[in-house]
Amino acid sequence: MNKLFVPFITAGYPSLDITKEIIREFNDMQIPYVELGVPYSDPLADGPTIQRASDIALANGANLDTIFDMISSIAEPLSSKLIIFSYYNPLYVYGFKKFCEKCKKLGIYGVLIPDLPKEEEHEVISLINDYDLVLIPLVTPTSASRLQLILEGKDRGFIYCVSSLGVTGERQSFHSNLEKFIDKVKSISDLPVVVGFGVSSREQAEDICNFADGVIVGSKIINIITNAFEKFIDQKTPAFIAKEVRKNVENICPYVYNK
Repeated sequence: MNKLFVPFITAGYPSLDITKEIIREFNDMQIPYVELGVPYSDPLADGPTIQRASDIALANGANLDTIFDMISSIAEPLSSKLIIFSYYNPLYVYGFKKFCEKCKKLGIYGVLIPDLPKEEEHEVISLINDYDLVLIPLVTPTSASRLQLILEGKDRGFIYCVSSLGVTGERQSFHSNLEKFIDKVKSISDLPVVVGFGVSSREQAEDICNFADGVIVGSKIINIITNAFEKFIDQKTPAFIAKEVRKNVENICPYVYNK
């Protein structure tokens, strides 16, 4: 059975033109979901790799308006479902209603807000539902007491399960009770449970897919993008760099996307 492979990329890193071409390559790979991170100056859940990518994207002028413009410039229809990964503050400043309207217009599938305040949950979730967007729930090994509440009514997308406490970044090991926690989540919801934070190799992905429904890979892909950009920046186009990224990403896909 195929498992989900969900790549995360920072929008605008190292440029919006390259981000656009990477999305097109992932779409050509028939990857079901692509997480598109909105760069933010204070990304509390992100490790140094994604923080650096955010800093560079911000310095290059990436923001929600330019990201939406980039998405709208993709000529071909996307079968990959785009999920906007954003901290609360950029969405608050932009305006949640305006954000949801834009997502709906562009055919964006969903949104993931890792630091959504509890006191804002009801209003934000209602607005997201009004525009027929999908809020991807993020659960951690310490959120067991709230699982029922967090997952209530969720019937589309997947569940993002955090592998370890702390921030994003490549890891050698994960939370000791991860498999048990995944089983608990599966007992509450029929949605696919996908594990992220630290997955950086094919071997890790295959091990996790023995008990989970897929993996999310972020920091490793950002490093792949960095290497391709630095290697070919002087002589190759964004499309060429994106194809180089694709080749390296395919090496860590554990039989997880439909061909």
